[in-house]
Amino acid sequence: MIKLNSISIEGFRGIPGRLDVDLSAPLTVVYAPNGVGKTSICDAAEWLLTNSIKRLEDSGADLSDFRCDFAAKDTPTRVSGSMDVYGQAIDVVRSTASCEWRRNGEDFSVVTNSDFFETLAPSAAEPNVHKTHANHSRQIWLRGTRFLSGDSLAALLDSDTEAMGSRERLFADLLGVGHLIETERQLEIYAKNINQYVKQQQALFDNRAAALQQRRTSQSAESREDEKVLLPSAFARVGEASSLLNLSYPGSATSELTVSDARRMIALVRGELARRKENWTEKRSAEVSLAADWPNRFALIAQQSSDQEKSRSIAKALEDIEAEVESVREQSEAAEFEGAELGRSLSVDQATYDELRRATDTFAEPLSGYLAISAESSVPYRDALMLRRTAPSSEALRALLQAGLSARADWPEMAREEEEMFALMKALEEHRRNAPSPAEMQSVEEARVAAASEAAVLRRTHDRLASPLAQLRHLSASIVDMLTHAEHCPVCAHNWGSAEALRQALNQARETESSEIVRLATELESAEATVRQLQERLQTFADNERRVADLSARIESLGERRRAYFDRIGSLGLKRWPKMEEVLDHFCARVSFLLSIGPIVDLSSKASVGDLDDSLPIELYAVKVLSALSLRRADAAAQLERSQLKLAELQLDLERHARSKAELESEQTALHRKIENTEFRIQSLRSAWYTLSPDRPWTDDVLAELANQLLVDNSKLAEAEELLNQAERLAEAASNLNEITKLETELVPIEAERTRLTSYALAAEAAQQAYRNMRRAHVRRQMEDFVRVISALFTRMQSNEVYDRISEGDASSPLSWRAISEDYATNPDWRFSQGQRQDFALAIFLARARGLGGTFFLDEPLVHLDDLNRVALLDVFRAICLENNRKISMVLTTASRPTLRHFIEKFSLASTGGPDKRLLRVVQLEGNPRAGVSVRY
Repeated sequence: MIKLNSISIEGFRGIPGRLDVDLSAPLTVVYAPNGVGKTSICDAAEWLLTNSIKRLEDSGADLSDFRCDFAAKDTPTRVSGSMDVYGQAIDVVRSTASCEWRRNGEDFSVVTNSDFFETLAPSAAEPNVHKTHANHSRQIWLRGTRFLSGDSLAALLDSDTEAMGSRERLFADLLGVGHLIETERQLEIYAKNINQYVKQQQALFDNRAAALQQRRTSQSAESREDEKVLLPSAFARVGEASSLLNLSYPGSATSELTVSDARRMIALVRGELARRKENWTEKRSAEVSLAADWPNRFALIAQQSSDQEKSRSIAKALEDIEAEVESVREQSEAAEFEGAELGRSLSVDQATYDELRRATDTFAEPLSGYLAISAESSVPYRDALMLRRTAPSSEALRALLQAGLSARADWPEMAREEEEMFALMKALEEHRRNAPSPAEMQSVEEARVAAASEAAVLRRTHDRLASPLAQLRHLSASIVDMLTHAEHCPVCAHNWGSAEALRQALNQARETESSEIVRLATELESAEATVRQLQERLQTFADNERRVADLSARIESLGERRRAYFDRIGSLGLKRWPKMEEVLDHFCARVSFLLSIGPIVDLSSKASVGDLDDSLPIELYAVKVLSALSLRRADAAAQLERSQLKLAELQLDLERHARSKAELESEQTALHRKIENTEFRIQSLRSAWYTLSPDRPWTDDVLAELANQLLVDNSKLAEAEELLNQAERLAEAASNLNEITKLETELVPIEAERTRLTSYALAAEAAQQAYRNMRRAHVRRQMEDFVRVISALFTRMQSNEVYDRISEGDASSPLSWRAISEDYATNPDWRFSQGQRQDFALAIFLARARGLGGTFFLDEPLVHLDDLNRVALLDVFRAICLENNRKISMVLTTASRPTLRHFIEKFSLASTGGPDKRLLRVVQLEGNPRAGVSVRY
């Protein structure tokens, strides 16, 4: 059993610093939003136990990808953990450089992956298996039995070939036959390798046998003669071929003739023969190519000159058209520019007209407000222009208007606070008049200290002389004096009916005391009463001081607000006046007017409509500007229309020229193709004649002479080639005799090796079948109990009970399943929904965890389940934890707060019964990889 009690992570994946997580509870739920580090904790545990992360390996990641990108330079990439492994206490520290462990309190030492994996999973590999294969088997077992992720769900549910193999291996590990699977795999690999060798030996044997048969079949009657007869004949034919080609004989002067010598000389002569045949072929091809255009060779030259002259004429016409097109294009661009300028001018005038129209529409109210406070009947445009030039910017005016309106809105509250401040100042003055002087306060404090000292002396003297009972009575009397309503004796709890009766009883008890003690008690009571009076007077002084401080603070606060308000008034250029509301109203009206004339003055100046009477009222002046803008827009629109008509005519000219140009270019293209074709035919004639005879004249007689010479050369080449073919056949016959003997000798050891390897392959296949039968029998015996657990878990998870139970699948496939609904059995791979498939996968994994014990990691196992199935699955988790809380520990991750709340509600009343009674531990991750990740329980 492998139980991971805690894990520490540094600089790993999404965790930049150090993160310590306690995993000792039967169920640990890691909650965090996406991207905080939940999966990093599962990855860290997988790396710690298996030295790999399967999902990252599949994407091609290496050790450098395990480090957090936001980790500090001095932070190592390291994961450590404390675990119990089959009764051993083991601490492990894994980094990118090494792995160290400490067992049962010993010192830390470096551990190899082989030793570490063997300690964690001793039965996951067959004994005496190679270390590499054993490590791989144990990694698969640890990953498959301890971690549930998306890849694990695919392996448990998918039906493709790779997933079926992974699922078979996972279940084999669970049922204790993983070593048999591994042995089967090793035997299968061994058998495949042996069969490859057998195939290689068989192919070699077949190759040699086929070569031998081919050579025996190819032997002719003459090739069965002795080698000493065949080789001289071959050399003689090589000499005859050399004579035909006018070559010096390349034969050997010695009498020791070999097949290699014959082949070498044949190759030399044949190389020269090939060169001459190639030369003859080139000349013959040249002769044939001359036949088509030879009679018309002079006419082709004349046609070429005529076509070239016509091409030059067309090129000149194209240049003229291009010049005309360029001129029309320049005129078109000028017309387009003119139209664009007119369009921009029209757009500017339209925008100015619209803005000025809007400004005049909203101008009436600010103008009437300004005329009301200025006592004027109108505002001439020139005065408005001067006001605009001397006024602040529009942004500043808006700020002033906003500030004025805010001050006007705040004035009623400020007036009320002024009245409150003056009333508080009167009250403060009254309290200061009634406050004692420092000398008086010092005198009262000194009197209190003296009275307290005297009371303390009397108390010590009285306590020394009085008996314990007398002290108790004196204390009771003091209590009764303070609690004037007390009826029960504070010493014996007797009920005297009233406080007066209780006081008389205490006084009678005190009368029995000695006169000295009575005197001391009386003096003590008087001294304590004096102390209390002085303390009450000091408290009155303190209360008055606190009230003065409170009033001063409130007055200061109101004064600050008043000063701040009038600072705002001053920033507006205003002063404090009795009728502040009227001052602020006038200020806002003036600023609003200045702000409203800005657009009218600016737009009127921008319009540039000519000289207008600036003595006109500003509203009439704006109307004049609008009328002028309307006339100018109409004139610009007419000009734009004329420009567009001219542009359309120019475009038609361009299209006409483009058609003429296209026709000439097409004609020129056809002419160029004709010229190129004529040039090619002339060059072909010249090239062929150069091949035949570059130095002789271009005449019919010379051509006939060259044709006759080609016939003579062809006859000699054919005769020489036949002699060389005869020589090759004779040399090949001599070589064939040697190869037959050699192949017969080579076949004997090849056949023996093939027989030996075939026997090894048959033995490996028989052993593999024996292990397979043993494994299937063992699996069949153990599957019954395992299937019952899976069935119980699965049916308990289902909120919508469609299937009654889960049973085993076909006998031929022990690790398969069937879902039973009444008498109907279905294959989960084909019929289950995605949610049912996930429930089924979780049931298999939890059944496996229940049997193995230890720590298990489930990354987001509930993400695809509906609410009812999720609640049912929480009940299963709780039942497993209650049943196996001392041997099982599960770590789940979730990004869903409702899911976390369901966990807490389900496990709130459940406990383990041990020292740490918590069945559930919630681990909340906070932060992010960039800012740092922390844990909160």
